[in-house]
Amino acid sequence: MSDIVREFKMPEKLAFFADESWRYKGAYGGRGSGKSWGIARALLARAAMQSTRALCGREIQDSIRESVHELLSGQIKRMGLSGYFNVRESYIEGRRNDSYVFFSGLKHKIDGIKSAEDIDVCWVEEADTVSDGTWRKLTPTIRKPGSEIWLSWNPSHLYAPTYQRYVVKPPENSKIVRVNWQDNPFFTDELEAERQDSLSRETDEVYQNIWEGVPLEAKEGAVYAKEIREARADGRITSVPVERSKPVTTIWDIGKRDATAIWFCQWVGFELRIIDYYEAHHDSPADYVQMLQRKGYVYDLDWLPHDATAERLGMIGTVRSQLAALGRNVQITPNLPVNDGIALARTIFPRCYFDEVRCADGLHALRNYAYKFNQDDKVFGVVPHHDWASNGADAFRYLGIVMQDRGHLAKPATPKRRPAFSTDWMS
Repeated sequence: MSDIVREFKMPEKLAFFADESWRYKGAYGGRGSGKSWGIARALLARAAMQSTRALCGREIQDSIRESVHELLSGQIKRMGLSGYFNVRESYIEGRRNDSYVFFSGLKHKIDGIKSAEDIDVCWVEEADTVSDGTWRKLTPTIRKPGSEIWLSWNPSHLYAPTYQRYVVKPPENSKIVRVNWQDNPFFTDELEAERQDSLSRETDEVYQNIWEGVPLEAKEGAVYAKEIREARADGRITSVPVERSKPVTTIWDIGKRDATAIWFCQWVGFELRIIDYYEAHHDSPADYVQMLQRKGYVYDLDWLPHDATAERLGMIGTVRSQLAALGRNVQITPNLPVNDGIALARTIFPRCYFDEVRCADGLHALRNYAYKFNQDDKVFGVVPHHDWASNGADAFRYLGIVMQDRGHLAKPATPKRRPAFSTDWMS
């Protein structure tokens, strides 16, 4: 198959898609690298030479126009393979063998994909948007002996599920490569002009993400992007010890139809140590109290949002009264406008040390909590978007309000220094 790759021309870094056997094959990188173009050629070369049943999927696909159908159709003509394939409106079939290429969204359609057990190749394009839940369902679905899962994507941020799953901690029997514009022998003058313009206009971090495939520390437009980046640079996302002699304060955001989020923190000197995070759906106050008891911390106060004092349909008493009846020392967080709370949360960030393991889900929420994007003006607004990340981010906002209310923000900021404890989480 290497002869076909050379004959039809593709970036050398992508040749393994056509002539090597791996369960997972992936290519990620920046704009202009030729990833999709090269992988399309590898798939068509394989399907022309041998019977191949291929699924081309992405997280959400509402129409065939959102798939790689047009890309594959164009490559069939450019590669001179029109005699090998019939291009139909919603699928591509082999003329000389029974190769078959079809297209589907993945998030809501995995269970309905017919004959998934017969798939030889599953190519996931724009894989950066694929959720962890989709990956957990997709990978065992592609189960034919010798079947392969191919991925191509431009990484957005470091903690996106696809980047974590296939770059940071790649599975066995995988080959994942970074491919950029320098690796594309067909990089055009027009793309080079666009790259130079980006180099002159963008910050180095944004340029590196767009053109060199370097993931951002946080999602673009993230509310706490700067604070997260500085916390990482200062060694404040690390392994944080629990001081058993110090009480633990919990800060809550109570969900109605979404999740309840809880941050656990300790003041040690001028350091605000964020030692733990918990998030769950549909638990009763008694369930949360049991969880708190299982963790074994010595608690002082549980700070609840202002709506914990409201009556809820089907609930006897309020969340506040139920937790108090179960022996919790409950306080209510002052109710401030969202952006005022965000400003206070930013104020406490330089004092925060986050346990990287126990607070992983909370940090993931903070990295993804972003301002709404105005599609018409192509700018981010001043109001955060409400989604799954809002639960942990709202609870952290309440933490900033609580620290202001209790006078902690009057303390001098912690000077930049290495903490007294180890920043090596393996220690």
